[in-house]
Amino acid sequence: MKKFIKNKEKKTKDKTEGFIKFVKHNYLVAFLVFFGFIGILTLLVTRAATSVTSFEPEKSAPSQMVIDNVSASGGKAIKFGSITGPGPSWWKPSANTRWQWVLEGQVPTTQADLNRFEMWDIDLTDAIPSAMTQEIVYPGGEKCQTPDGKCVVNWPKGANAAAFTALKAAGKKVVCYMDTGAFEDYEPDAKFFPGKWGGTPSNQAGGTRGNLAYVGPAAWSNIDVLGSDSQDSAGGTFNGEYWLDLTESSWKYYAPIIWARFEVAKKIGCDGIEGDQNNTYCNDKFFGASEAKSLRWYREVYYQTHLRGMTAISKNGVELTSQQVTNPTNIPYCTPGMCIPDGILNEECHQYGECADLNPATSKGLWVGQVEYRGNSTAVCPDAKAKGRMAMKKPENYSVTQNILWACWET
Repeated sequence: MKKFIKNKEKKTKDKTEGFIKFVKHNYLVAFLVFFGFIGILTLLVTRAATSVTSFEPEKSAPSQMVIDNVSASGGKAIKFGSITGPGPSWWKPSANTRWQWVLEGQVPTTQADLNRFEMWDIDLTDAIPSAMTQEIVYPGGEKCQTPDGKCVVNWPKGANAAAFTALKAAGKKVVCYMDTGAFEDYEPDAKFFPGKWGGTPSNQAGGTRGNLAYVGPAAWSNIDVLGSDSQDSAGGTFNGEYWLDLTESSWKYYAPIIWARFEVAKKIGCDGIEGDQNNTYCNDKFFGASEAKSLRWYREVYYQTHLRGMTAISKNGVELTSQQVTNPTNIPYCTPGMCIPDGILNEECHQYGECADLNPATSKGLWVGQVEYRGNSTAVCPDAKAKGRMAMKKPENYSVTQNILWACWET
């Protein structure tokens, strides 16, 4: 390389000396060359000054967490904070990662369990190792209706704190579950969400907050981002759980609360986040969310997860799989990998004949976890194994306990 550089410099010097000799004997040519050079230089400067600037970073982390839909934000990006420095990196589950999913009851950590599974997916609230606090930071510096104006959430020690600590000590990967597209009136940060529940689309004021007083920014006291109640596939209602308004202009009222949860997950050592209830389309009857709105929110959840160095596990939204696993081109800060999931957890694709919709994910080598509550392994496992889905059956009463009735990778 050094030799090439030297040769290149020598050739440049020889050409320069030859040009000078030529100019000495050709004054008219020199005059034309000089002014031609000035014209070209002027043209280049003018083009540079009028060119469109690209805001899409390449290999570094985006400089801002923003909502970038001009129709929703009046043409202005809504900042959620700033991040500088090298781009984030995170662990990703391999396509055949053996897993356990426990959202109710105790998480077992016997040696047999540690040998059986490589990744655990457990509730964030249950995983908190010890009591802690986390401040919610609003993009406009909004203050809360508290004595000191701060928006601080008190997170108590979780019911599975010991299990979470044991799993991390054993070197296992732990994904922390939380609702990111729905409100739960029993979570520690519930009092910061504006809105009422129990109303109707035509009479939002007809709802109530029960005994839960709102303490978020006073200016948002009459804002309502809480939709209809959340239901399971059998038609049952999840008590105290309501869909969020995923309209992009409404994000500012609750997104900082969700991102504060992400900060908690990062601080305690979660390796990933399973964000649930983002598929509000066809579910929420209150705000009438579209697939496009849900997809945009899915992408923001992945982006915010990755910014914090954690893996992003998508939940349900099977109709959007192909789009979800494809890098978007219309969001400037979504550099490759930042706004797509690292894995997908699906419930009941066999039960409802939707497993083929997951092929775009498995074909790209993504981890896909499949949970069924009906059926038998003979019917489910051949296709799951052939397509690369890590399928299991949980109890038929929809309880996500430690019980696994069968796992296809063990049959």
